[in-house]
Amino acid sequence: MKRAPKYLTSLTAAILLAAFGGQSARGDETAAPATPKAAPKRLATPAELEKWAKDLDSDEFLAREEATLRLAAAGTPAIKYVQPLVSIPSLEASTRALHVLREIGLSSDLDTQDAVRDSLDEISKQPSPIGKRATRTIAWLNEQRSSQTIRDLEQLGAKIQRTEYSNDLQEMIIVEAVQLGPAWKGEEKDLRRLKWLVDVRQLVLIGDKMGDAALAQAALMPGLKSLHLHRTSVTDKGMKVMVGCGSLQEFGAYYSGLGDEAVHPLGKLATLSSVKLYGTKITPEAKDQLIVALKLAKVDYRRGAFLGVSCAPDLDGLCRISTVHPDSPASKAGLQTRDVLVRFAGKELKDFEGLTAIISGHQAGESIEVEILRDELNKDGEQKPEPQKLKVTHGEWDVDLSVSGGRLPRP
Repeated sequence: MKRAPKYLTSLTAAILLAAFGGQSARGDETAAPATPKAAPKRLATPAELEKWAKDLDSDEFLAREEATLRLAAAGTPAIKYVQPLVSIPSLEASTRALHVLREIGLSSDLDTQDAVRDSLDEISKQPSPIGKRATRTIAWLNEQRSSQTIRDLEQLGAKIQRTEYSNDLQEMIIVEAVQLGPAWKGEEKDLRRLKWLVDVRQLVLIGDKMGDAALAQAALMPGLKSLHLHRTSVTDKGMKVMVGCGSLQEFGAYYSGLGDEAVHPLGKLATLSSVKLYGTKITPEAKDQLIVALKLAKVDYRRGAFLGVSCAPDLDGLCRISTVHPDSPASKAGLQTRDVLVRFAGKELKDFEGLTAIISGHQAGESIEVEILRDELNKDGEQKPEPQKLKVTHGEWDVDLSVSGGRLPRP
């Protein structure tokens, strides 16, 4: 038998995969190869890569071991030699090939990560146990990458919303939302990290730097449930990638150029149950088509005006203000709590739903007249409602108020 090189004499054997219970695929050895600690000083030649790929199915254990380590250390160039071996009948070779792809996928290089991901995605489409193993490998890589990805994105200017949960046994911090906006200083390639966020439920994209490329990467997030676009440059054409967001439950677009073509991909998402469209170019007719396609009771459709009040239910059929948001158009116009809104933009009001419907038909920047009743003290010291007229200039919904749930990460 051929003697093993000195640097391999201390290696332990076979790849530790859960599916094989700690044994090699051949069953002739029991330990696992160590992960290479450093890349080769020079690039492997095609001839070497081809030889190592063949050696994954060698009759000699040490040859299989050396080939596994060499291919994993070779990085991206090894992928095209290893990928075909995942599907061959040899359980030993296919197991080792999948292990090599997994090890290469742990690289910190984005191009290498994507190359491995593409390879595994292609393998996972096979209707066989191999396809399922590739899917599990993708999930494993996602988990390994997720925490580091959050740190990387935060360093690049992303805002992260974390929620802390605790009980008698442990404390957990869950990342629930990521916001990419004005503080983002990453490049387009950095958005490729988004697909590694397996447990992040909500993504908010803000500003014209966030366009079709950003949306394409967002669509690859496996756990994405809520997506919001605020003043982005996403186009109708770019929205086509949304058909891949099979688990999406909430979608919002605010003050964007999206038109009727943008709603067609949304209409194909069976899980989508909440849609908000504020200040877009989408027509009421397209909105109605979306309601039918998704079998929804309604879509929150507005031209974009924001007032900044809420009204408490009133048994007397009055629209009485209960809250005035600070620095809102309502506050700047002089509206106060307990004011009764009588007429808004020339239309009579009876309740808050009626007010919302009227405001929804206006755009930000429009000025309208509001008629109110405000309790004033008369000369006898009694409070009596006095009619007043105020001028209000509508503002825009900011990001925090736009997004479903209302909570967003803060600086």
